[in-house]
Amino acid sequence: MPDTPQHLPFDSPLRWKINSRTNSHECYIVDLGRPECQCRFWQCDVGPKLRKGLQPKLCTHYHIARDRFATWAIWAFEKQDPNQQHDKDQL
Repeated sequence: MPDTPQHLPFDSPLRWKINSRTNSHECYIVDLGRPECQCRFWQCDVGPKLRKGLQPKLCTHYHIARDRFATWAIWAFEKQDPNQQHDKDQL
């Protein structure tokens, strides 16, 4: 694992800034805790279905944020693992 991951949370561990694939000047804040994304697809399709108790297909931005969170969380926990140095010494 690198010293610092390539992508970091936006303003809290569950909020991520994800760039639009179709417009390089746009980005969306994804909140994994709510869950919520600022993109049009989420606002018009996903959000209303979630409020009705349905389980819609989530937007790409949400999946990207979730993957980045997982990578970041593994990195953060690995940094705090007291066994990490011990394990390296035994190799």
